Amino acid sequence: MNRLIYLSTVAVQALVSLVLLPVLTHNLPKEQFGTITLVATSQQLATMALGLGTPQLISRFQVLSRSVAHGFGTCMALLTIAGLGLVALLHDPESVIVPLATGNAIIALSLSRLRAQDRALPWAALSIGAGPVAQCTGAALVVLGAGLSGYLGAWLGVVLAVTLLSLVWADRAWFVRPTGAALRHLVRLGGPLSLSAVALVAFTSGDRIVVAQVINHEAAGQYQAFYTLGNLSSFATTALFSYWMPRLLMGRSPARFRLEIAVLALGGAIASVVASFVLLPGSYHPAEHWPIAVIAALSAIPYGLTLEFECRYVRALATARFGSITTVGALLSIAATALVARTTGDLQLVALMTPVTYLILAAVLHLAARGLPVEPPADPTESLAEELIPA
Repeated sequence: MNRLIYLSTVAVQALVSLVLLPVLTHNLPKEQFGTITLVATSQQLATMALGLGTPQLISRFQVLSRSVAHGFGTCMALLTIAGLGLVALLHDPESVIVPLATGNAIIALSLSRLRAQDRALPWAALSIGAGPVAQCTGAALVVLGAGLSGYLGAWLGVVLAVTLLSLVWADRAWFVRPTGAALRHLVRLGGPLSLSAVALVAFTSGDRIVVAQVINHEAAGQYQAFYTLGNLSSFATTALFSYWMPRLLMGRSPARFRLEIAVLALGGAIASVVASFVLLPGSYHPAEHWPIAVIAALSAIPYGLTLEFECRYVRALATARFGSITTVGALLSIAATALVARTTGDLQLVALMTPVTYLILAAVLHLAARGLPVEPPADPTESLAEELIPA
């Protein structure tokens, strides 16, 4: 049943993305749609960076959901308030990144706790609220004529409302005054996981930022439209991983997981071609750019392999090794993508850099994992509890 709920949640997200894509592309200039793309990717990166690996630690050590995040929510709440002040001060569309990211970082704590407790229904409710509900609200204001500012304002408002709702499933210890020792330990343990999370987002979404900054926002909007269609395969892979993660952490064979993501990627690639011609306006030139959607769909395969390898490293508590490899890989990937964008300006070649660099990353992770212990270290939870519980 929980597996069905996880998949259904992603199905809702995918359906909303498909429905809203023609709504936004027909009602917003390409440049403004590109700005939405830049904000979405930037706030996702910021959320991972601010999270300090706390959601991953909660998922790995369920009994430490209290001590790992001790006082962390207080820091995020203060950053949210500061971010709202920044929005009021700058009146810049991109200034919403700070409060969006900090609100989502708080939501991520509750989502991880709910997933660790195998409570799929409230997990789905928060996920849909912070995603599809916020997107639909923003799109409705766009249709009513509120434009880009209306979309971003509605998105921020719904995310903040969901942030408050997520506190229903929060641990009170998250919102006490944090101790310096607890934060130092959190940075040491979660820092590598935070770096790896940012790196994985950079692998999957950094190309959007590169296109916006190196070429222009209009090209980013066009690129994002096609990439959204293919990227639904990665959404489905994430949902499958939510189901498979506990099993992979316990050392189960990943063969079935690999088969499922391959089927999803191939099916998504075929469907994305049809969707490109049906959903996008002619001004986006689907006959020329549909390969971008196919490439995005097939990128789900190396993405899923990387998630699988992450479980192997976390199981062995080799987070520093995983974080180092993925961070270096992400920097090289973004550099290569920027070089291709600057020298060719070809959006299809830019898209191709994602699966190519992802496959290289997966190969390096596989080779580096050969020396990891088959069984996890003895009693890791007990030793971490002694270290993380504040005095």
